[in-house]
Amino acid sequence: IHFHWVVDNIRATEKPSSWSGLSDCADTVKDAYRRDFWASLPEYICIIVEKDTVAGRIAPVTREYDVPLHPLRGFSSTSFAYAIGDQWRRIEKPINVYYIGDHDPSGRDIERSVRERLSEFSGREFSWRRLAVEPEHFDQFNIIPLAPKKKDTRYRRFAERYGEQCAEVEAVPADALREMVEDAIKSHIPAGEWERLQTIEDQERVSWRKVLGKMKGVA
Repeated sequence: IHFHWVVDNIRATEKPSSWSGLSDCADTVKDAYRRDFWASLPEYICIIVEKDTVAGRIAPVTREYDVPLHPLRGFSSTSFAYAIGDQWRRIEKPINVYYIGDHDPSGRDIERSVRERLSEFSGREFSWRRLAVEPEHFDQFNIIPLAPKKKDTRYRRFAERYGEQCAEVEAVPADALREMVEDAIKSHIPAGEWERLQTIEDQERVSWRKVLGKMKGVA
């Protein structure tokens, strides 16, 4: 496996951004401008996933549509949930959350936990929809069921509601996950609006590059 394919989202190097001069800075930021399309759209969208592995699979879609992607890495910390909830308090439009996680006692409980914490910390009503894994996906994607851990204290409640079949989200094909996410996002974009905003963004980028060109000229 090539090292460029391996991501460690836990550890990071701390260093302020710096450049050798204005010309160097202009070269770095010339393609960095991106318009916040969602500021002009009527709803707020975010994706929450149980695992980093899933985040990596769907990140190309969330990046393309500039949608926040929150990987939990298991049961979320109080500070993590508070940070998201605190942000939601300042949003003055409907909030729509899409969730992806394992279909097993632990996975379902992780979803319940983070949903309750976000409700508590945000003080907001929000729409919540699980995209995967759902019981119907076993047949749809030919998923081989896993047996639940019967010693898990959450097993009985899970079995009463969903039965004995369990699955990790990695069992859903990556292409299918990306399609689910893209369809969910696009359902909140009015017809033709994304293309109109892209045209505005292209025009603004041209103006931005002209400004940077003048900056390089005086560097």
